[in-house]
Amino acid sequence: MRTVIINSIHSDSVRFIRDAKPGIVISFDAHPDLGHWSNPEVVDSIFKLEIPQRIKSALLRTSIQVSLRVVLPESEIISVVPEACVITDFNWNIFLRSFSGNKSEVEFTKSRAIFEWKKKLNNLSIIGHLSPPNTLGLLLERIKGKTVVIDIDADYLFELTQECHTPAGFSDLPVPVYGMPQDNLGSEKSILGFIAKVKPELITLSEITSKALGSAYSNSNRFILSLENSNYSICKGIIYKDGEFDELAKIKGGFDSFYIKQSKLKIYKDFLEPYLDFFESIGLKT
Repeated sequence: MRTVIINSIHSDSVRFIRDAKPGIVISFDAHPDLGHWSNPEVVDSIFKLEIPQRIKSALLRTSIQVSLRVVLPESEIISVVPEACVITDFNWNIFLRSFSGNKSEVEFTKSRAIFEWKKKLNNLSIIGHLSPPNTLGLLLERIKGKTVVIDIDADYLFELTQECHTPAGFSDLPVPVYGMPQDNLGSEKSILGFIAKVKPELITLSEITSKALGSAYSNSNRFILSLENSNYSICKGIIYKDGEFDELAKIKGGFDSFYIKQSKLKIYKDFLEPYLDFFESIGLKT
């Protein structure tokens, strides 16, 4: 029977996708999630660490596309992100560079934002699809006759994004973002129509808060019911209470600060060593 597996953290979906051994993964997200795109070895080293899975999942939460490439080196991967979200990510990166005192030589245009996103994907041999504005139907011919897994970070969907741990947001400086949020995100109608045509054996769904999952009246449960009515069996993978999720997010934030500091000081040549030192600093044995 076709299956939907629900996880609290997007990175936990990666393991279920890996085990399905698909020919193609179509990953929907309102965030590019390309952390460590230029150094996939970093992600690979996290996978190999002998640490609790929840910590590993927290560290990989913003590296979904890289994780998929690491565990599925032979599979085709398509990253579906709304154009407005790619521009927003570009704008945030420009802001962070300026905040850190680094002046950017990059031109502030929509085409440049898209170019930067696709450059990162190309480094991982991943295909990028901007939807909206492009329709999902444009992908049908490409995936015809192949084993497909559909991976959904619920923040991609306008109806669900406010029930997610990290809702989609929009920043329109320096590159403007036009249109209303409902026009700049995916929709239930569009993705359910796409699923009906593709008929994947496995769908992974993630990042919905436990509060929304526990409410019979949430948009998220309405969406899940729609999948169930489409003859999908609904299974819970790894679900955290919202308070537990927040604690894991703090560990991720602490590690990011630690890793950036060490990288700037250029103390470590080996990718693994900063991770081990960080875990020791929080009292976690590896």
